[in-house]
Amino acid sequence: MQRCVILLLLMGSAHCTFSGSHSHYFYTTLTYNSSFESSFYSSMRMIDDVPLFWYDSDNGVVERQVPWFKGVNTSLWGVSRNELRFHGVMQAILNETLNYINNTEGYHVLQNLDGCAVNTDGTIGYIKEYQYNGQPFIYFDWETRKWKSELPEFEGFKEDVFGNYTMTEEEK
Repeated sequence: MQRCVILLLLMGSAHCTFSGSHSHYFYTTLTYNSSFESSFYSSMRMIDDVPLFWYDSDNGVVERQVPWFKGVNTSLWGVSRNELRFHGVMQAILNETLNYINNTEGYHVLQNLDGCAVNTDGTIGYIKEYQYNGQPFIYFDWETRKWKSELPEFEGFKEDVFGNYTMTEEEK
């Protein structure tokens, strides 16, 4: 049930929607409860609405959802290592967010949607965005190749944390 709610939150609040003939998305969520000083990280990779794998920090290993998935790495252990690394990235972004808004108490959720779609007309749509507690937060503008803030109160945060980061054509 928790997985369904998290995915519905991400999908229902996405910055844009693609109706292309092929899509490849990563849905990632980090929850943090300051009362217990604990976090939970989960990630799902999908191609054309078919889940390839599920990863969560409780198990620490990738659970293959289809028998033919191997990922960029040749082993599920390699994919698990990448997820562990991105867990650290998400934790660092959430920590910076909490420090910026000066609110480390309570329950916090950071979500990331990352991927692309090849549309029926051959164009490619990209998406890379973060949401904080279910609200639009920061997204990458592929036209300008710069990070943008959805909310004015996070404009300074965007500059502090993502200000020097741009993305080249090769990285897309």
